[in-house]
Amino acid sequence: MKRRSAQRGQAARTMNAGAGNPQAKSRLAIFALILTVVTLSYIGYHSFPGTQGGRGGRSQVGGPPKTLRMPSQQPASKENSLTVTPPAPVVLPEVASAFSTEVVQQELLTSVEQVILRFPDDASVLYIGAMTYAELLQTSRAMELYEASLALDGTRLEVAVGYARMLEQLGDWEKAKSVLIAADGQGADSSELLALLGDVLGRSGELESSAEVLQRGVELFPADGALRLGLAQSQLQLNEFKSAEENARLAIELGEDRRAAYLAQSTALLKLGRREEALEVRRKIPSVESHVVEADTRYYDSFREFASHTYSLLGMAFASHGELAQAEESLLRAVALQPQSESGLLALADLYRRSARVENALVVLQRLTTLQPENLVNFTNAANLSLQLGEVERAQQYLKQAIQHDSSGNAHYIMAQFLLGVGEFQSAAEHAEVAASRLQDIDSYGVWIQAANASGDRATAIAILMKARELFPKDARLARLLN
Repeated sequence: MKRRSAQRGQAARTMNAGAGNPQAKSRLAIFALILTVVTLSYIGYHSFPGTQGGRGGRSQVGGPPKTLRMPSQQPASKENSLTVTPPAPVVLPEVASAFSTEVVQQELLTSVEQVILRFPDDASVLYIGAMTYAELLQTSRAMELYEASLALDGTRLEVAVGYARMLEQLGDWEKAKSVLIAADGQGADSSELLALLGDVLGRSGELESSAEVLQRGVELFPADGALRLGLAQSQLQLNEFKSAEENARLAIELGEDRRAAYLAQSTALLKLGRREEALEVRRKIPSVESHVVEADTRYYDSFREFASHTYSLLGMAFASHGELAQAEESLLRAVALQPQSESGLLALADLYRRSARVENALVVLQRLTTLQPENLVNFTNAANLSLQLGEVERAQQYLKQAIQHDSSGNAHYIMAQFLLGVGEFQSAAEHAEVAASRLQDIDSYGVWIQAANASGDRATAIAILMKARELFPKDARLARLLN
């Protein structure tokens, strides 16, 4: 990863700080080596917003288990060397701040326009602005920004879907259809795009074309309930009642537990002459309840989440251009509005890491380990940063916590590497054995062999090696493990 060189530089500075203590220096020298294995990938800022459409894509840190073990080596980048003057230690809010929706809305739009003015040629920034204005029903400005974003980068399917969905809500079927057809021609398949295109074609009266698009979507994404429901509704209008009933039923089974799906299935059953079955389906239609107070509360909470998420995206935008002070301001606003905001906290932790404010990064990661105890990556990120500070015991405590919450074997694998690095070979072998039994991969067996061999038990190491050769007969790395 690009950021690893910066992390290793920080580890080197930590080693120099312990030069007066030979034992500490020796141990930290080992940690400088294992940092290249334990270290994790953090947020890739240029990937925002999420590609799942709308505002719902969650930011993710790290990746599959292999990413934890063997990140690629790349030189340090200018982005990694950016620093800001360390302020007082960060204090994260425990309770969400009170706010006025009118005031926050105006502040949010002001912040959005400032970012757009600062980075007018960044398609992602324009997309953030477009989503924000569309959410706040200021559609003229949203339209301008959607058009500008697509003009800069016409390959972003999520931008086209967001724009078309707004146009559909405005009743501009032809424009929505044009946007979606152009996006569909990019060659990348999207279930959300196909579902929306099918819906727009159906509303435009092009029923056969709608059914064709939705059928293609179902073939590509057979487990997508929204596509199934859209196809069922088109088939009803084409008098294909048997197929409509089947797709509506499958849509419900796939999670489309809403009125439209039950109505589509019951209508198809009535048309097929299966009245009793139709009535039974009708009785399952979810009731629609509306209470003004609850609706207002839901809007208030929804607006809070929307504003927090938008500030997170603005923070990521500033950070992607190296403007870390502005990024921090936006991210702290996001967390103030929603102290449990995963996207805001993840981005804030990475920002502090990049600006060498490791203690602040650890404060944020500690919050994340509490919110997401099942997420191994947060614990290993915290352990890695603790090592950069030279706090070996603190790092080990994070890894122990990771083991308590992880049943996959990955945490044992990382702990085994850690213990191998500090010279606790017997314990390293025990953790590696657990990892190998659960993961059944060559990496875990490799650490197990090295730990057993380092502990002086060469016979056991050879026995493990023989077992690994049976499991992975074509892997050339095994031949080098005992050398």
